[in-house]
Amino acid sequence: MSSRPARRPAAWLWAASLAFFGCDKGDEATPFDREQDSALTDSSTLVQENPSIPVAEEYKSAHRSSELSGRGRDSDVILLTMDTTRPDHLGCYGFTLAETPSLDRIASEGVLFERAMTVTPMTLPSHVSILTGQYPLEHGVRDNGLFRVAAKTVTLAEHLQDAGYQTAGFVSSYVLNSSYGTSQGFSHFDDEMTSEGGRGAEHPRVERSAAETIDAALEWLERSGDSRPIFLWLHFYDPHVPYQPPVMFQRKFANAYDGEIAAMDQQIGRFFDAWSSLRPRPTLTVATADHGDGLGEHGEDTHGLFVYNSTMWVPLLVRHPALGSGKRIPGRVSVIDIVPTILDLVGVALPAGLTGSSLLPGIASGTPWLRPIYLETQNPLYINGIAPLEALCRDRFKYIHAPRPELYDLEADPRETRNLMESLPDEARRLQQEIHGFRSGQSPVHAVRLREMSEEEAEKLAQLGYVQDGPRANAEMDPKDFLRWKKLRDAGYLAMNAGHLAQAKEAFQKVLEKCPDDAETLAWLGQVLVNEGEVEAGIRSMERALELRPNILGTAQNVARLYRRQGQPERALQALELILEHSPRELKFYLSACKVCEKQKDWDRALNYLKRAEASVDLGREQRKTINERRAAIAAAREG
Repeated sequence: MSSRPARRPAAWLWAASLAFFGCDKGDEATPFDREQDSALTDSSTLVQENPSIPVAEEYKSAHRSSELSGRGRDSDVILLTMDTTRPDHLGCYGFTLAETPSLDRIASEGVLFERAMTVTPMTLPSHVSILTGQYPLEHGVRDNGLFRVAAKTVTLAEHLQDAGYQTAGFVSSYVLNSSYGTSQGFSHFDDEMTSEGGRGAEHPRVERSAAETIDAALEWLERSGDSRPIFLWLHFYDPHVPYQPPVMFQRKFANAYDGEIAAMDQQIGRFFDAWSSLRPRPTLTVATADHGDGLGEHGEDTHGLFVYNSTMWVPLLVRHPALGSGKRIPGRVSVIDIVPTILDLVGVALPAGLTGSSLLPGIASGTPWLRPIYLETQNPLYINGIAPLEALCRDRFKYIHAPRPELYDLEADPRETRNLMESLPDEARRLQQEIHGFRSGQSPVHAVRLREMSEEEAEKLAQLGYVQDGPRANAEMDPKDFLRWKKLRDAGYLAMNAGHLAQAKEAFQKVLEKCPDDAETLAWLGQVLVNEGEVEAGIRSMERALELRPNILGTAQNVARLYRRQGQPERALQALELILEHSPRELKFYLSACKVCEKQKDWDRALNYLKRAEASVDLGREQRKTINERRAAIAAAREG
């Protein structure tokens, strides 16, 4: 792979996948199930009269300096981010059915944080928080596919690059494509998902396996030849739905999710076996996840809709010779603490503007602090047009701000089954005020986004107490109340795939009566209508879905194809331009647009698409040959 700078925005080609896999967790107690240490600070000592951000100043002052600071100077740094990986499905967190020797080894040779939390259950904004040390409300990336990191936001890679590190990143899903700004600070960034082995010409691959990602990383390492310390980011997507582990792991695991994790772990082990010979020097390794997966808890099969522990609790493992081995830290921490912890250990001064705090003092002392943590999901708003969620964990309590708010005692009820809103209204009110204070105290960076919201839409959200922007919301609907409609929508999706179009159509129409801004339902209804011969109605439904969520590129492809068939080239080109805006490095879409122009004998426009492809796509020999053949064919047709 060639080194390259970040490119202009492109969106994640999201093909919605539904999963209905169960989860056999066994009877083992996990860290979230155990009672907190009695030394935990009482909540009354942490309350601020005018809270502005959920990071207690006394916490930061108590953990500002450490004897470990700078002990990893000039060490290599490896950041492993595992998509959709729950701690309670790893051996080192007590899951006896797991086969995760590589991650277990990192834990046994380093430090395991028992209660690490992500900030949002969505891949892109969570990773931006991991890479910046800021909450989504601060860096501005609130959901997948609709935002790009602002150029003025400084990432971990940029900090380390300024400190003399060579930097390289290897990701396994289009959701982290460099066009979203994830490549900022990386001198080499590999996000290529080649179409070979994918779903065909009309469906470019949107992910790759851990094995492929590690192959690319090792190839780069072997030819690097640079003596400077390395910062290497490896992202793995394997445990994401649909769960399809390699055959050998399908045979070993009744639960496909555990098979995916085991397959990923095997590749992590393969990487470190090679790393030890390629880079025999002190290495800081940090392994975490962007979020978990619901696996049926709280009625959620996957993630994104809720902010319960099932999707917000993540593994966090830190290993370096200076930190000691076999340590377990019981306190609550956040993924935004990763950046300051890495910089602190390797001796880079912590910059201003980091909300996260270095974990080194807590590692040195073993202090079982409970870090105040802010959580959110904007996905219900952007995908379904319903209310987003915010939450705050402080001390033993967790408050979820929603149309029907929730309060849980995480010590007594770690699975969040007993809502205490009625019995502890004062505690709920206190935490709600802290959330409002956090929002009002922010001056967020405005990330680049694809669609601006109307004043009327913003006003509707503001009336609910939400200041986020996004598509129109079904303001009265709590995500908990959306579950019944989501299950009906999912049933319609399965019926559609089985060819039962009338059943699917009925299900989708019922959902849209209640949730008219559910983009996925609109897109799927459009497909059903087209298949039933109602082409115009189908196109209207799909175009409405694209208005709400422009990055549903499969739908945009369908619209472009339908307009071509109807002899409406300009409308087809509009749909193809939407695809190219979000996926500017896929040659096939430039060629599709070129052919539309050729059919209209608009030769200059056709040639311009070929020129754009040459400027935007990393072309191989065969691809260049294809472009040259098209250019020659256009010249011949023009002369004829």
